[in-house]
Parts: sequence; C-alpha cells; structure tokens
Amino acid sequence: MKRVVKWLLWGFGTLAVLCVLTGITAWWHSEQALNAVYTINDPPLQRSTDPNVLAQGEHLYQTRGCAACHGANGEGSVVMDAGPVLRAVAPNLTPARLDPAYDVDALAAAVRHGVGIDKRGLVFMPAATWSELGDDDMAALASYLLALPPDANEPGQTEVRPLGRLLNLIGAFPLLPAAELDHQPRQRPTPPPARSAAYGGYLAAFCADCHGSDMRGGKHFGPDMPVAANLTMHADGLGEWTEADFNLALRQGLRPDGSQMHPIMPWRATAKMTDLELASLWLYLQSLPPLADKG
Repeated sequence: MKRVVKWLLWGFGTLAVLCVLTGITAWWHSEQALNAVYTINDPPLQRSTDPNVLAQGEHLYQTRGCAACHGANGEGSVVMDAGPVLRAVAPNLTPARLDPAYDVDALAAAVRHGVGIDKRGLVFMPAATWSELGDDDMAALASYLLALPPDANEPGQTEVRPLGRLLNLIGAFPLLPAAELDHQPRQRPTPPPARSAAYGGYLAAFCADCHGSDMRGGKHFGPDMPVAANLTMHADGLGEWTEADFNLALRQGLRPDGSQMHPIMPWRATAKMTDLELASLWLYLQSLPPLADKG
C-alpha cells in the first residue's frame, strides 16, 4: 500500500512539475513573440483634409470591417472575451484615446503590417487582410481616422491569457499577424474602381481572412460557430447562386432560401458597398477555379 501511495505521489508530483514547466515555456515563448521588434520603412504617405478623400476613408472604414471591431465612430470595443484564451479589445481610435504619435504612416504600419508605434506586433489585428491595401486608399483611411471627433470611451486592453499562450506554443493560436507578413518597403498602387474581376480581387482581401486566399472557406471560428463558407462556383459553394442571391447575402445577410446568416458574417459592412463594388466581387468569384470544400 505504501508503495502504491509513493508511486501516486511521485506521479502527481511529476505531472505538477511538467505543468509548471509547460506554463513557463508557454509564457516565455509568447513573451518572445510579443516583444519582437519590427521596422517598417514603407514610402511615406500624405495626410489629406480633402472632403472627397475623407469620404473615401470613411467608406473604407465602414465597408472593410474596421467599424465592426472599432465601433461605428472609432470609439473602440471589446471584440471578444474568450475566458482563459484571450480578451480581444479593438482600441479607441479617436483623438481622445489614440496616441498622438500615430500619424498617417504609423497608422499604415498598424493596418498593413500589424505593428504599433512601439515597433511591436499588435495582437488580434487582422493585418494580413490589409497588407496590400493601396497607398491612396491607406492614406484616405488614415486621414479619416485622424479626423474623427474625440470619444472618451475606454474599452480596456487586450489580454493574452494562459490558455492562449499555451495554444500559441503548440501553433494552434497565432498571436501576431506581423510575424507572418512581408515587411519589405514597397509601394502599393490603388486600382481605380472598375466593374471588373481584377478590381473585385482587390476588394476580396476583406473576404480572404475568413474564406481563404482561394475563397474555398473552411476556417473554423470555434465551438457552436459556423465554418467559413466556400465562395467558389463549385456545387459545394456558390455554384447554384445567382448574382441576385449574392447581393441579397451581402446587402441583407440572407441566404437564397431567405434564412438569416450567422452574425459573424459582416453583411452590415458589405451592405454599405457600392453596386460597382458588389458587381466586381461577383465577377471575381466567378473567375476563380471552382473548388470543393476542404475535406
């Protein structure tokens, strides 16, 4: 009996030591990532006060998903509180809370590179989606943000919690998009709006974060959440859809049968896109190879 107790104590002790060591390793690994420094030297952009440029910046902010996280007026919000994994906060972007060091170029580094003014990566900032946002569009978006009226809302800070650090250690929860992006300095042309598949491809960067670069879908959002849909013209995707069906989904969040899509689908943002933008997106999706769902 004493030998059994001894082995049990030894086993529990060993397990406790392993848990502690794993926790320390996860913490160290995530801290290394969180404190990595990135230097961004893209060609400088110019702030504008032109009403047309600011209107384009507002259009980008409202239609490309920025408002869904940062609030309709840039006031910030708690995007999610995933218990032991993560508390994700989209900060207040108005002059009342935004660090004055954020000028047009610093905002461009945050949006397109996921890098803050301290040169460290931003957690939960979907910069991969916007890494190729054209210079003119980026300047318009940044100029709009810098012109927002002040709002005193304080949503708090993003917190990477113990389970999130552990998941990051095993590669199941990438913390920082900046770690995966190309930070080589380069110019990014902004294509002129045109009813074309090429322009639709430029716009589709907004869709790729969830639906994938090939628009095949398959991304899992978590328990009791949907899987990102296949947007190619395969039978598994939009093969039976018409352009009217597509517009209904992006304008009203409704499937062809009239059922409501899950709230994670950002149709309230796409509803504000122009008819030309939606037509171009549809042309782009039609131009892609029809791919089956990921099995």
